[in-house]
Amino acid sequence: MVLPIIINSVRTVGPITAAAADLIDTKTAAKILGLRNHHTLEVWRSVKRHPELRYHRVGRTIRYRTADLTAFLDANAVGGGATCCDNGYRGSDRRPGWQK
Repeated sequence: MVLPIIINSVRTVGPITAAAADLIDTKTAAKILGLRNHHTLEVWRSVKRHPELRYHRVGRTIRYRTADLTAFLDANAVGGGATCCDNGYRGSDRRPGWQK
């Protein structure tokens, strides 16, 4: 039995806009975020762990925009803003409220 070869099985409804071309799947989004497993994103969505991480439901699939992923990474960056001595205390100083 010979199976027919289907060429161009994807049906296009209209022109693909730049915004739609920017959408990526969950596995790719997990790689961009540096996660070990794409299931982490699925758990985060189901328990609403990071509501600031925006996603889009396209039919039954979940898609992410790269701009939303970079915004999420920037919002959750730790450190880099202040040095150890910017708060006015050095390692040998006592904390405020401590008695000498």
